[in-house]
Amino acid sequence: MQRKRIGERLIEAGLITQEQLQIALQEQKKTGELIGAILYGHGFISQKDLFTVLSMSYSGEYTKEKEEEMDLPRDITDIVRQSRAVLRTTVRDAEKISDISMAPVVRLVEQIIITGMKKRATDIHIGPDVKGTRIRYRIDGLLQHAMYLPKDMLPAIVSRVKILGAMNIAESRIPQDGSTEFVWETKVFDIRISTFPLTGGENIVMRILDKSQLLLGLENLGFLGDDIETLKKSLNVPYGMIIVTGPTGSGKTTTLYSALSTINSVFKNIFTIEDPVEYQLPLIRQSQINIKAGLTFAAGLRSILRQDPDVILVGEMRDMETAELAIRSALTGHLVFTTLHTNNAASSLPRLIDMGVEPFLLASTIDTIISQRLVRILCNECKEAYSPTSEMRESIGVTVPEDAVFFMAKGCKECNDTGYRGRTIIYEIMKMNESLRKLILTKSGSDTLAAAAKKGGMEPMYETGIRKVILGVTSLEEVISTTRTAY
Repeated sequence: MQRKRIGERLIEAGLITQEQLQIALQEQKKTGELIGAILYGHGFISQKDLFTVLSMSYSGEYTKEKEEEMDLPRDITDIVRQSRAVLRTTVRDAEKISDISMAPVVRLVEQIIITGMKKRATDIHIGPDVKGTRIRYRIDGLLQHAMYLPKDMLPAIVSRVKILGAMNIAESRIPQDGSTEFVWETKVFDIRISTFPLTGGENIVMRILDKSQLLLGLENLGFLGDDIETLKKSLNVPYGMIIVTGPTGSGKTTTLYSALSTINSVFKNIFTIEDPVEYQLPLIRQSQINIKAGLTFAAGLRSILRQDPDVILVGEMRDMETAELAIRSALTGHLVFTTLHTNNAASSLPRLIDMGVEPFLLASTIDTIISQRLVRILCNECKEAYSPTSEMRESIGVTVPEDAVFFMAKGCKECNDTGYRGRTIIYEIMKMNESLRKLILTKSGSDTLAAAAKKGGMEPMYETGIRKVILGVTSLEEVISTTRTAY
């Protein structure tokens, strides 16, 4: 029997009206939520009704995957039936909840985390909504709706997550940070937890760090062959500065870790000062800033210089003091890696000058600037090939072979109907030369610097992206949407 839509089944069963379904469908157009979750969130149906109809909708054809999907509605039902009192408990009283009464909540939170891991999520978002508790996963850089739970579940969920992160469950007025390790299928995951007070409850974001998925190495990140050779030459200079730029979440830390792993050996003393330390690397001395204790980037860097380092990684140059210390460290015989938040490689130089760093120091120390973004990789199971028209090739602005084949995203069950699975980088590499040094000394703007860098051989990020489109790695639409603010 062909599977009917949930809304149709609910109407046939007399559980909702056509008007209620239309209200839910209108909201679905705005939010993208599952129709059953919306109907439940509005109070049009009960959890028992939703569970029954979901079971019927599979028409008896249960696969292992579908059974796993149904585990979470079962846990929710158990929680409501077994521990309604727990779910209505305020955060202040949550300390008094026994392990027995919290057991359903423990199972629910565990299932939320495991589901995120199965979906390859980097972040789990749990927070209050108008009529309930919304849970979303960030997958390949985009937030996706997961489920909608009753509003009164949030306090118990928050309490459980705080217990996992060794946080104060009695404090709900201020933001808190915590962390925990989570073992699933023999893998050990690090989870960074952040809470933030909102109207209607606390918002939780859990960042999932999978150590087994940290593929260090410039090749694994997506750097192309000729650029890898360029970067390896930069990494082997005895002193100077290498800067990686890009927005938050663009993979800067992973690029820096890969650079360090390339030169890491027992013959080099490598130190880092980070916020936070995301992954532990062998041989490397890693430290994390602690502002309350007085360990800032600047203070940590001063102390590291007394530890006889060869290579130093400064997580971010946030202020003039840190920037000047890092640059002077590069000037005095150290190889320094660091990051900045700028749109492209060329704009890093004016930014540092605006922070108060002397131009002659920049011209003397900076060796390489890498600017990067993350783009989604096309799903190999469903991507569709097409030949770009001559008009399209001309509008791209980059020379594209006449016989080039592009690919577009389609969507299938393997990629959750997104058309993409995984991410890679697009980038530009600015190598310092005499022309650029002269322009730095005259405090030239980023446009002038970018033009000189391109003349000196730099391939702009957009053009690197087009190379990956031609290779069939990503789509033209993905590259355009990712680089639109860069140039």
